[in-house]
Amino acid sequence: MIDLLYNLDFIHTFIILAFLVLVFLCIFFWFKPFEAVLAILFLRPLINLSRDVKFSSGALEVKLLWLYTIFVIFLGFQYLLINKKITVPRSLFIPYIVFFTICFISLFYTSNLFWGIGDFFRLLSSFVYFLLFYELIVDKRQAIVAIKAMILSYLLTVPFAIYNLIAKTGFIEHNTLLRIKSTFSTPNAYASYLVFISLSALFAFLNKEFKNKLFFLVIFALSFFSLILTWTRTGWIAFCVAFLIFFYLKGKRYLIIPSVAILLFCIIPPARERFLESFQKKEIGMSSWEWRLMVWKNLLKAFVTHPIQGFGLGSRFDVLLKFTKSKNWPHNDYIRLLIELGLVGFFSFCSILLIFFKKMWTYISHPDPFIRELNILSLSILSGFCVISIATNQLTDVTMLMFVFSLLGLTLKLNQISGN
Repeated sequence: MIDLLYNLDFIHTFIILAFLVLVFLCIFFWFKPFEAVLAILFLRPLINLSRDVKFSSGALEVKLLWLYTIFVIFLGFQYLLINKKITVPRSLFIPYIVFFTICFISLFYTSNLFWGIGDFFRLLSSFVYFLLFYELIVDKRQAIVAIKAMILSYLLTVPFAIYNLIAKTGFIEHNTLLRIKSTFSTPNAYASYLVFISLSALFAFLNKEFKNKLFFLVIFALSFFSLILTWTRTGWIAFCVAFLIFFYLKGKRYLIIPSVAILLFCIIPPARERFLESFQKKEIGMSSWEWRLMVWKNLLKAFVTHPIQGFGLGSRFDVLLKFTKSKNWPHNDYIRLLIELGLVGFFSFCSILLIFFKKMWTYISHPDPFIRELNILSLSILSGFCVISIATNQLTDVTMLMFVFSLLGLTLKLNQISGN
């Protein structure tokens, strides 16, 4: 049975069935919008399997994942057609409109329109999920169901992660280190997702509103172990930051728990060696961090040539080749925003993040324990997201964007409901 998991014919059959399910959910959305949106988010890790499936006709080539992203955006328009209004606060909606206006305008001068359009739809789909969760959540019960569905989606990735280990189909680094990636394109992308899952499972385990405590504890342990097996240093750091913030905001007396856990993890020889490895020179003549710093330094030199408007959304590879001679990714979302959208796009996106932080910070002392701890969870995960974006490429990771902004949407909606 396990051989079928990565069999091409099996995957193509699965993709066709998944696409039919999406069509059904689109129709179902008219009658049960919350359930349909939740089902699509729950299935998102499996949809990653379709990343290499393409439809071509002559010179035209379309990836199935693009169709999925467009499908999600279509759901947003479908919701607007049904309800003809949105209730997202202006203080957040307007910065989003400004940011996407800048992104759209940049498509007219980008050097790579193909990548630019793809990035635009990726970013827009994450906003659509924030919008849908904000609009569709009506009470605490729905929020709990949504969080459970997000956590349970991890179980869909487990068989593929196990197969990575058994068949050695993961990412092989230095011809020796096997890094699991499950249904995701890279171990880094899977690690980001696991940071979200592990923190959410920990929240469910500690919160009184969730039953089956042992189940969520097991999910936390498994997802954390999976995070270790991705051997993603940035993922580990993001988890530690989010873990510390989570317990710090719960109460300083709880800090002993993450402090001891992180200390024990750091003294484990394989983990310690993995961190030290980032400072060791590789075949390219420099360490991982030296390479990153070199790329970032050269990209900042490129930025000063177009500081206001940038080079346009999707232009990162062209800029990289011109200024660094590298064909790799920028591995820093903030510098990427600077070179693609300039200072205007950079500050508009940062303002969105700051508004999220401000709105959730207000509720971390809320009298309702669930509301209070939900805001602590969201603050912790958003902090981890901001940290991991310093050395990875989160703004192209649709799965992570959808899960994070869905959580932010339901958190802010419950804040608004409890405020009334």
